[in-house]
Amino acid sequence: ARLGSMHFRADGVIHALAASASGLWLALLDDDGLWLMDARTGRKVREFKPFRPVHDRHHLAFSQDGKWLSVLPQGTIYSVED
Repeated sequence: ARLGSMHFRADGVIHALAASASGLWLALLDDDGLWLMDARTGRKVREFKPFRPVHDRHHLAFSQDGKWLSVLPQGTIYSVED
């Protein structure tokens, strides 16, 4: 039996979380990787691979138009639309 749903679930510790300016997307960094989530449904729609947290402190930020996601301190930039 399950209590609750699988929406808005993370695997382990959440290291960082960001919302796009449009409110359409959430970016979540947990113990299993970096995920793009649909903010309306809470479903994971994309995993950015390979990515594993290497520090306890990470920062996520979407570009103003929501097309790019940056991860600091790595300085990695991902395209949200791919």
